[in-house]
Amino acid sequence: MKLEKITGALKSVLMMILSHLHTLLFLVGLVFLNVTAYKYSEPIGLLTTGVLLVVVAILINPKEERK
Repeated sequence: MKLEKITGALKSVLMMILSHLHTLLFLVGLVFLNVTAYKYSEPIGLLTTGVLLVVVAILINPKEERK
């Protein structure tokens, strides 16, 4: 009985991850880009952080609110 609940929960988590895989990979790519910029130079890392946060905010904000 408990094993079925755990299996069901794991399946739902796995389905959620698979349904949002493109978003997770996009965010992981941004993290790697940002870490690489910080390893090169701190000011470039800060600039990259700001630019990436603006890009993510634009992507999150619906087109109707951008008017």
